[in-house]
Amino acid sequence: MINIFIFLFLVSIIGLILGLIKPKWVIMSSRKHVSTVFISTILVFFVLIGITAPPTPKDNKSIKPDTKLVATSSTPVIKEIKIEKVAQPVVVASSTEKKQLTKEEAQKKLNDYMALAKRAKIVNSYDFAHDDVIYADYMWYDMTFLQKKDFLTLVSIYKEKSSGYHRVEVKDAYSGELVGEVTAFSGSVEVYK
Repeated sequence: MINIFIFLFLVSIIGLILGLIKPKWVIMSSRKHVSTVFISTILVFFVLIGITAPPTPKDNKSIKPDTKLVATSSTPVIKEIKIEKVAQPVVVASSTEKKQLTKEEAQKKLNDYMALAKRAKIVNSYDFAHDDVIYADYMWYDMTFLQKKDFLTLVSIYKEKSSGYHRVEVKDAYSGELVGEVTAFSGSVEVYK
């Protein structure tokens, strides 16, 4: 359908040009009549093209669901994190895994996950002993909204299994501004920045 509208749009432009040169070529009496008819048809077909056009992908640089991040070394350099393609989408923590983990295993996974986030400069520091606060570093702002929500969801799952509480706040490491949280009562994941 969009191809028909594009074709008629181009024909209208050609008709306008020909009609302004000589109105009899497009079977009209005056240039004013030609410009009124063809400019209105050009506008109509332009709008119809916009309505029927397929949606464009938003961001080709974002991580696809069938990829995962893998750290290649223990040095805290961002350049050494690469993306590997996997055959199936990676399930980070399913509901069955949540039930099967012991407190010690969940605490170890949480510590490993937070250490990886620190190396990737997503997290500057964190304090789960007193305040339940994660201090976000500069790479937090390069993550997409869904990546931030997935990060907070996984942290809250491991934290709940290890300590019994899922509440977490994410604050900017430099300004102290609240940029995300997992709420205490409902456990909903909120990302503000």
